[in-house]
Amino acid sequence: MIHPGHLDRFLSLALIEFCPDSTHQVASLGTLDAILVLGHQLEEDGSPKPRLVTRLEAARALADNNPGASLVLTGGKLGSIRSEAEAMANWLTAQGLPSMRLHLEEQATDTLENAVYSLPILRRIGARRVALVSSTYHVRRSLALLHAIAARRGDPMEFVHLAAADPTRPVALDRASPEETDLIVADLERAMEMDLSRYTD
Repeated sequence: MIHPGHLDRFLSLALIEFCPDSTHQVASLGTLDAILVLGHQLEEDGSPKPRLVTRLEAARALADNNPGASLVLTGGKLGSIRSEAEAMANWLTAQGLPSMRLHLEEQATDTLENAVYSLPILRRIGARRVALVSSTYHVRRSLALLHAIAARRGDPMEFVHLAAADPTRPVALDRASPEETDLIVADLERAMEMDLSRYTD
């Protein structure tokens, strides 16, 4: 069962949206141990689509501001010639980030699996304070799932976020819409029912 207080925490979450022309949003998140970047469907040639590039630009800004932070890139090979994680790693290394900072999670096929498969990696690298990076419309749902799975596994992690703006799917920054709420509730119900023993380290 989903606790009403847990749900409202995410429905009423005020989102912090990345602005390339300002360092304020990045600096406001403070020191990070890790940056978790959620993937998105790739172009036919295996390169990131514009929506994913905006997420990577936000992640790059966070990485530059936190040179000691690792980056966990999550997304499987969904009908493409490479995984979303590999495509993100290629983009980030082309931008000058050392590959040794990158940890690829290449099994996830949806948002819930992004959380399930990424948390063991974050635990393994000793991350305690983690910034989630995804598109604005996707952040509340992703954070709710991360918190739910981390709580079920007993992972003592703190999650903050940096949202990448997506003009094709605008959402309110102050509170989730009814459509967004329905998606969050449906995925949280799946997260509560999932057999986590199938997803071991």
